[in-house]
Amino acid sequence: MERMKRNPAAWGMILGGAIAMIGSLFAWITVTNTQSGSDTRVTAFDAVGTQTLFLTAVVLVLFGGAVLMSSGKGRIFWALLGLIAAGVILAAGLMGIFAPETLTTRFVKSQAFAGSIGGTAVPTTDQVKAAFDAGTLTAKMGLGAIFGVVGGALGVIGSVLSFGTPKQPV
Repeated sequence: MERMKRNPAAWGMILGGAIAMIGSLFAWITVTNTQSGSDTRVTAFDAVGTQTLFLTAVVLVLFGGAVLMSSGKGRIFWALLGLIAAGVILAAGLMGIFAPETLTTRFVKSQAFAGSIGGTAVPTTDQVKAAFDAGTLTAKMGLGAIFGVVGGALGVIGSVLSFGTPKQPV
């Protein structure tokens, strides 16, 4: 129990990962086909890219727990891994807010790669970019991207603060 009190910054990593996991239940982006008027909401269970973000949030929680439980130099290793995971979540969330077309293209690229392994046909990133340029597709941010930014930022702050020397129990 004392180790759990020793490094309270690690709780930022755990809470940040939990917030990002909750955000994965909401749509990160909504893609609209302007010709047909149909909307596609991309949640954690719809595409390989969003599934990866969900798993990255799970790993962030685990890294935060590892920082809490470790002592000495081990916490720096786990905090560094947590910083990388939180940074990925934060970057994806910011991209979902400020450049949803780019995030959509990245999701399509990862989905196309996974589809090529499984033999499923998926549009290429060039086709998606062309559709955005032509105005056939539009993308806007979803609530999940906001959760991603909050969770990622909290994870980054917790990770960075975990590099410092933890307080010694009294």
